[in-house]
Amino acid sequence: TRLLKASITQNLGSIPNYTMRGRLLCRKGRVVIPKQSTLRDELIRHFSQ
Repeated sequence: TRLLKASITQNLGSIPNYTMRGRLLCRKGRVVIPKQSTLRDELIRHFSQ
């Protein structure tokens, strides 16, 4: 994810469908949450109740 952010920041439009919104990495307008993120687990638990 860090490499992807760096590439997009340095060369806007270099990777199709990915953009930066401030510090957030987005794909097709949606925030990207890495698989190893604790936030991802929290969101899954929250919305599967």
